[in-house]
Amino acid sequence: MDELWAILREGAGSTFMLTGRMKRRPYWMYVLLIHLIWIGAVTVQLLVVPVDNFAARSSLTETAVNSTVIAIGIWFAITLLSATVRRLHDVARPGSYILIAIIPFGGFYLLYLLSSPTQLHNQTNRETTS
Repeated sequence: MDELWAILREGAGSTFMLTGRMKRRPYWMYVLLIHLIWIGAVTVQLLVVPVDNFAARSSLTETAVNSTVIAIGIWFAITLLSATVRRLHDVARPGSYILIAIIPFGGFYLLYLLSSPTQLHNQTNRETTS
């Protein structure tokens, strides 16, 4: 349990840090935790705000819940973006490789990069895998 909190602290604590590295296991654990929290937030939203009432005038509680879920979604998008850039740095690729996802089928290559092992640079600048 302590490892999960450490991973969540590392990911959320370095939200606006686009330098550094993030190892493969902590990255995927962080992605999983973020998605589980997001599913929980949306579930609460659907329980509080009826689906047929989304377009109608809503109460203060419904507006607060909707605004909170939107804010959480924006925060998670930013943290996942920065974690992905740090993961790309860990596989010896620049952070701009995240734009490959825009190209059709480029997401598959990005997924391959994100699941690749860590690339270490030794003193002679030769790449070796760990």
